Amino acid sequence: MKKCVYLLPLFLLVFGCKTQKPPEPRYVDYVPFFDHTGLEFLKSPSPKGAELDTLVCIWSNIRKEKVVFNETLFIEHDFEPPEANLIIDLELINEKPPLFDTLSRVTRIRFTANMVDTYFPVISDSFKISLLFEQLSPSSVVIKSILTDSTLLPLVSLPVTIVVNREGNMELMPVENTHSWKGMANIGSPSDTAIVAKTPKNYYTRDEIMADSTRDLADAHAIMDGVIADLGYTVGDTIPYEPEFQSIKVDSFLCVETDTVIVEVFDSSRIVKQRPLDELMEETVGKLTVKDTIRIRGDLEFIVFHPDENDVFIDMVRVRGGTFQMGSNEFGRGEITAYSGNSAYNQNQRFDEDERPAYSIDVSGFLISKYEITNTLYATFMSLAGCDSLGNIGYLRLIDLRSRDTKIYWDKREGRFIPEKGYENYPVVNVTWDGAQFFCNFMRGGRLPSEAEWEYAAKGGIFALKYYTDQRIKSYDYYQRYAGGNNLAELGWFVDNSRGYCHKVGGKKPNLLGIHDMCGNVWEWCYDKYNAEFYKRNNDSHDPMCLTGPDVRVNRGGSWSNDAMYCRVTNRNYLRQGSCNKFLGFRYMRK
Repeated sequence: MKKCVYLLPLFLLVFGCKTQKPPEPRYVDYVPFFDHTGLEFLKSPSPKGAELDTLVCIWSNIRKEKVVFNETLFIEHDFEPPEANLIIDLELINEKPPLFDTLSRVTRIRFTANMVDTYFPVISDSFKISLLFEQLSPSSVVIKSILTDSTLLPLVSLPVTIVVNREGNMELMPVENTHSWKGMANIGSPSDTAIVAKTPKNYYTRDEIMADSTRDLADAHAIMDGVIADLGYTVGDTIPYEPEFQSIKVDSFLCVETDTVIVEVFDSSRIVKQRPLDELMEETVGKLTVKDTIRIRGDLEFIVFHPDENDVFIDMVRVRGGTFQMGSNEFGRGEITAYSGNSAYNQNQRFDEDERPAYSIDVSGFLISKYEITNTLYATFMSLAGCDSLGNIGYLRLIDLRSRDTKIYWDKREGRFIPEKGYENYPVVNVTWDGAQFFCNFMRGGRLPSEAEWEYAAKGGIFALKYYTDQRIKSYDYYQRYAGGNNLAELGWFVDNSRGYCHKVGGKKPNLLGIHDMCGNVWEWCYDKYNAEFYKRNNDSHDPMCLTGPDVRVNRGGSWSNDAMYCRVTNRNYLRQGSCNKFLGFRYMRK
């Protein structure tokens, strides 16, 4: 018993104090760190808590479909529409047009010259002179007044001055002779004493008569009011219309001026009587046969459920956009060693010129499939797309079904394409570029990734491990040569561990984004046409994609039959887009 007591502390000392080996960091636990050489890694956003995986429906059994209609319909039908017949004379119910009367309205009344001369005679010359003398004051000796009235012109032909001589008699003397008189005085201004001659007129207004100082205007207003009162109407009154003249001369005393007005005449006998409906019309039922032709042309969109189909889902990863160094600057470097199982070899050989030097590319965010497209997914697509038994759509070759390495076949009994048993989750191979792109576009409008998008996702996107390569801490390189690390044996199937065939998808560790098999297993088609200089010429561009040149398309990632150096994320390969082989598959991508 004591031995056990003594052994317990020793056990705790040996086993309890043993330093535990830290777990290998996964991309969800990644925090920037330093490598053994002391070179600082670039600090990337920590992916802790980042939900990058997503399940996307790329085919739905409930979808919109267009139906084209081009039909002709013949219609023959009997109708019994009710009819209403009018049973009253239209003249009794039609509204009568309004009646109007034309009248004259008095606008002005003037007095004739005859009336003015009769009631307001002109004052005589002698009477005018006597009036002037009556206005003189006793102290006045000389009265100066320029006489210009036409009534006095026969008496004097020159301007004269009315004077009173020393004997008290009145004399008319020319103006120029009055300078010898002393004590000459004016009686008011010329406007007060001057007698102005009036031009004769045919008609006078009241104001014109009252302004005539040559006439006798005693009781003038009363006389004019009496003459107008005898007329029977005044200004503003309406009188019967006489079309032959506008100004009406009523008599020799007055001139009446009028204008024409139109007045509606109200006549109660012309009002339409309101009658009940049964007095106006009676209803009858008639028979009507309608024959017609209707032509229908157009597209109708329906939401159709296909019960014999299943929804198709695919595991995808969100890749946030950013800027990265595409290509590689490696040339004769030996400090990074790739491990293959238990053996190691130095990769210091000269790499391909089409991947050097590294150049900066900006990429938008996108979704990319977590695994390579499998036989199950591609067989489902071929059945939905209506491929023939050889795997073609019309003259377009999608896949080589005659190869024994293709694990998809046409099942006559099922009437559809199915994968061989046991190969359901293996990557589809022997697919042409046309077949891969057709799949992506058919499944909810996706496409193959561009070279830049593929390499950006393979390196880890914004979570890629980087380190500075200059003292200014601006230039950098990537720590991981393969998608997810530097030990390819843990990341993908290649010649050293594949045993001569491809394997199920997802059998190796993913990269920093959680994407599997981007290096090894099968090559993957990209959308670009191959051009060794394209990305170098498009340095610092946004979402570049090579679309010109011959029909030779890029493929990336290496396969189960390649050495590790061909499985690097920067290695480039190509093949004619109508060709296919057992080493080549693809991956689905969409924005």
